[in-house]
Amino acid sequence: MNNPIDSDSTPQVPLVSIDNLCRSFQMGKQTVHVLNGITMTLARKEMVSIVGASGAGKSTLLHIMGTLDRPTSGKVLFEGKNMFRVSETALAGFRNRSIGFVFQFHHLLPEFTALENTYLPALIQKIPKQQAMDAAKSLLSEVGLSHR
Repeated sequence: MNNPIDSDSTPQVPLVSIDNLCRSFQMGKQTVHVLNGITMTLARKEMVSIVGASGAGKSTLLHIMGTLDRPTSGKVLFEGKNMFRVSETALAGFRNRSIGFVFQFHHLLPEFTALENTYLPALIQKIPKQQAMDAAKSLLSEVGLSHR
C-alpha cells in the first residue's frame, strides 16, 4: 500500500537543475560558444561524471555549477533557487556553506596541513575551532586522507 506521506513517494526538488545553459566568450571580434543549450538535473547524493575532449567545456560547466562563473544565458537552480539572482556576498556564503570544490590543480595553502586546509572554511563561517577540526578530521577520514 502506498502511503502518500511516505518521503520516498514525495517528489523532491532536484539539487541542481540546469536548463538551456549557454556560455560564450569574446575573443577579440570573435564569439566563442563553449556551452550550447546544456540541460540536466542532479539529485542529492547522485554521483555523475562529466567527461569530454579537452576544450569541450567541462571546466566551464563545473565553474558555472559551482557559481565561480556566470552563464551567458539559461538557468542554473540549486534546490529550486536561482543563485545567480542573489548578491555576490550571498553567493560567497552559499559557496562557503554548500559547495565543495576538488580542483584538478590543488589550491591548498602550502603553509597549512591538510587538516588546517580542510577546517579553514568552517572558521570563516564562525564555527568554533574544535567543532571545525572534528568535522574536518571526519571528512579527511571519510576520503582516506586522515594521515595527511
